Amino acid sequence: MSLIDRLSDRLGALLDEVRIPDRLDRKITEAEHAVARQESGHALALLEEVERERPGIWRVALVAGLAHEQAGEPQRAAARLAQAVAQRDLPLVRLALGRVAEQLGDLRTAREHFETGIERRPDELERIELLEALAKIHTKMGAPARAVPALRQLVRARPEDAGLRLQLAEALRADDDVDGALDVLDTSTALDSAPAALLRLAGALHLERSGTRTSGPDLDAASAAFRRMLEDAPDDPDALEGLGHVAHAMGRVADALPLYQQALTTAPIDAHARLHRRMGQCYLRSEDRERALDAFRAAMALDPDDADSATLAASAALDLGHGTEASATLAASAALDLGHGTEADEAAQRALDARPEDPIVRALAGRAKLLVGDLDGARTRLSTLRAARMPVEVLHALGELALHADDPIEGIALLREAIVRQPGRFGIQARLEAAYASLTPELPPLGPLERLDPARLAPFLDALSEAVASHPLLSD
Repeated sequence: MSLIDRLSDRLGALLDEVRIPDRLDRKITEAEHAVARQESGHALALLEEVERERPGIWRVALVAGLAHEQAGEPQRAAARLAQAVAQRDLPLVRLALGRVAEQLGDLRTAREHFETGIERRPDELERIELLEALAKIHTKMGAPARAVPALRQLVRARPEDAGLRLQLAEALRADDDVDGALDVLDTSTALDSAPAALLRLAGALHLERSGTRTSGPDLDAASAAFRRMLEDAPDDPDALEGLGHVAHAMGRVADALPLYQQALTTAPIDAHARLHRRMGQCYLRSEDRERALDAFRAAMALDPDDADSATLAASAALDLGHGTEASATLAASAALDLGHGTEADEAAQRALDARPEDPIVRALAGRAKLLVGDLDGARTRLSTLRAARMPVEVLHALGELALHADDPIEGIALLREAIVRQPGRFGIQARLEAAYASLTPELPPLGPLERLDPARLAPFLDALSEAVASHPLLSD
């Protein structure tokens, strides 16, 4: 339910200290009802009529703020709500101000409003809303552990709410309090209808607490939680992976491998590299280094930035006597990341000599040639890589080649596909933004925003429209 909906039931009970004429009161009440019906424009028109006759009414400022927030105008909403809080500093006004500040991206101010609202002795419903908002804002600010006090109060107020227990357990986990998180979950996970999210977290926490032990109550509890998830969803990839971890921890590699393999069939693509790495570790444990190396190569192909897989792959390659492959691939990747062109080119050539058909090695080699300014050499190394389904590293290399060859449209198309596959690849994102910038046309200056008017805006928009029509990839 939106903030407007939650507040609308309480607005009628909040009367101004100074008596206002009945006809104006009726207009304000009608505006409140219009906001509740999502008719913000009608509400603002009514409130404007009231203000022309009687400025400075607290309810008008409050309802206008809510209407502007509903209309998608957070700046105006903040201004009107600030007027309201200056006249009467009530918890619900602080709640509204905090939500608007959150929309504006000012999380620190939002947090301050929520904390102040709690200090203003709200009623129970307002207190719950303010605590929920405060817990959420701490999480958005990247400090979930700071949400623990608010979440504890919420759980005490609504002990049956499994979602709140989950949030509190996650916040305690972020604060490295695994025991406390499991205590919070115990009541809910004991229920026959425990949600999958609670069971998933409980299983993960029991695995964390088991440490390096190969048996014990925590591993048994983790196994029980994941098996209960599979009762409702037999193909749940998190449950399958969790059971694989339990089997691996207990030394039952033969049981872990099929669980990881089954998880691969339903897991999202961003989990595949991790699952291949887990499989590789199982193969290593069973002394099957050839399969381990293949699994680590698969993990690296899906996530070339996966340092753990690269290290394990190098270790497996060395154990198999593939010394050139192990050292050269790692050296080329590291040198590319550091921008050491000559070193990267030499290491990539050694890796290419060892594995000439490997697309990841060939992509590294192509990027190394670009780094030393050898465009023809890059074309030669990358010429055989195009395919319907290319790994991210190949898309990255071909995108770089296109940009160096003054074909930004092709480069953007390839780099965009790469970043969609792996959103966390900062190097690709930075290169993509540079490519967009290279296509940005000269546009008429807008001047100071506070003096912006249609006469200056129209030619700017015309030029921008023509630019986007010429280069559709600029629409982002």
